[in-house]
Amino acid sequence: MWHCMEKINRALLGKSVWYAVEEILGKEFSSAHKQSMSVGAQSEQLGFQLAHIDHALRSVYPDPAVFGTFIRLGESFLAYLRRNCEEINHLGSIENRLKPLPGRMAESLRKITRQLNPHIDMRIGVEIISNTDYLFHVQSSSNEVGRSISYFFVGFLKSFCEWMDARKKFSVQIVKDDFENASSTIQISFGEEG
Repeated sequence: MWHCMEKINRALLGKSVWYAVEEILGKEFSSAHKQSMSVGAQSEQLGFQLAHIDHALRSVYPDPAVFGTFIRLGESFLAYLRRNCEEINHLGSIENRLKPLPGRMAESLRKITRQLNPHIDMRIGVEIISNTDYLFHVQSSSNEVGRSISYFFVGFLKSFCEWMDARKKFSVQIVKDDFENASSTIQISFGEEG
């Protein structure tokens, strides 16, 4: 089915979050919690939405279940963006995917952070450690989001790595989670072909 892809913006990112919530947690949960959020600019912010979902889940489930859910939300969030956002979708073009892994991953991670940063209430960045190792930094504007934001981006990055090159073995893991300063660092490492 053909549809018009959108340019990246805050509203599209908000739709992406709620699409992921509906896909992973169901329409009933999504509708109830989307409606319970206050209306206004803050309710459109990615961090605010994730904090709201985090609080709702923590009232019912233990941390491991919440973290696992946030990994799935991050994966689903990227899937929605790939289908509906032309800037993100372009990263999966054959021209980009045929580039050697080191250049392709570094360039693609930089592009995705540049595209998302102006539209989210946190700062994300990538640091190139080597041809096969990268650090992805997340600095939230508030520690309201909690540790779940780290797991959201673990899911997002796992899905991103699979999309960029499913032939390579890779790991995505949190190497620093500083709750008090609302920041985390996630390491992405690539190995040999699988």
